Parts: sequence; structure tokens; C-alpha cells
Amino acid sequence: MKEQGTEEISILSFSSAFVSSFKENKKYLIIPFLLGIIFATIFFYHSYRTKPTFNADLTYMVNEDEGSKLGSNLLSALGKFGVGGTTKFNLEKILFLSKSEFILRNAIFQKATIDGKIDFYANHIIRLYDLKKENELNVTFKDSVFDNFTLDERKMLKIITDVLVGKKGIITTEADEKTGIMTQSVNSLSEEFSIKLSQVLFDQLSIFYIESLTPKT
Repeated sequence: MKEQGTEEISILSFSSAFVSSFKENKKYLIIPFLLGIIFATIFFYHSYRTKPTFNADLTYMVNEDEGSKLGSNLLSALGKFGVGGTTKFNLEKILFLSKSEFILRNAIFQKATIDGKIDFYANHIIRLYDLKKENELNVTFKDSVFDNFTLDERKMLKIITDVLVGKKGIITTEADEKTGIMTQSVNSLSEEFSIKLSQVLFDQLSIFYIESLTPKT
């Protein structure tokens, strides 16, 4: 009986000391607890706000034969865009052209079905990146002729161009001068959009090549 009473007193003493110690140090325990909650909240908020992106790569080879009809005609055509150079076909010029307003505008005013809706790529971009709300511009393109655009439509076109090839643009293009291989990547919020935009950009670049070879009558 005596030993049991001693154990009970010891347990009570320990419990009392623990409670007393907790009360004295709780202000120090609260700080890391609150910091943990704050960091956890920031982490989950960032995860919620960060939307997944989808990358589509398209790789193709460019003919660099300086004596080819393609090389001479394309260099001549590129001169219209202020991109002169030597007679040798230069991959840097193709990189420039692939991100030029000429190619981009031709591409984004083609139509495609994205998420079951057929529309200009330009309008798909506006919806995908919520550009109306973000820039307070109520613009939906119904015409592809630049001369017919309103001031707001021209502002939106500039914003779309920045989304595509600005500092944080979704389009990147690289070239390997040794192999003549170019790689074009589109990284957007929609897998279907990334694949189709990558293809239409390549198509417009190809069309330009073909037109540059066609004799003007």
C-alpha cells in the first residue's frame, strides 16, 4: 500500500510539473506552431494557384545547302523583314522568322477546335489565360485583317504576342548549327492547345518557305 501511494504521488508530481512547465513555456511553443501554420498555408495556396502546364516539342531539319534554290530564295525573302546576311543559309534567320509578327499573326488567326470549340487561336489564348479580365479588355476577334482592328483589338494582339514570345513566353525555339536541327516548344495550360499551336506555327513557316520559292508573275 505504501509503495502504491508513493507511485501515485510521483505520477501526480510529474503531471503537475509538466503542466506547470507547459504553462511557463507555451508562449515559446506557440511561435513555431503559428509559423508552421503560416508556411503550410503559403505552400497549399501556391500549389492551388500554380496551374499545371503541358509541353509540346516539334523537331525538324533545315536544309543549309548554300547553293540550293531554297537557300537563295529564302534569304531574299528574309531581306524584306530586315534580316540580311551572307549567302549561306543561316539558322539564326529562321529563328528570327519563327518568332516574327508575320508568322505569329498568320498562325494565331488560323482556326482550330480546342476543348470542342472552333475559333481563332488568338481567341483560344484569350480564354486560356483569362486575358480579358486580367487586362480589362473586352475583346474577341471576329476578323483576321489587321487594318480592320480597333484600338482595343490591337492592344490585345500585343498582349497575346507577349504571352507567346515575351520574356516568359510559352514558345521557345532552339537550333543546332552543327546538325541543322531546330526544336520548337510550346508550353501552355492546355495539352491540346500546345500540340495544335506548335503544328500551326510549323505549317505557317513551311508555307512561307514554299511561297518564297514560287516565282512572282
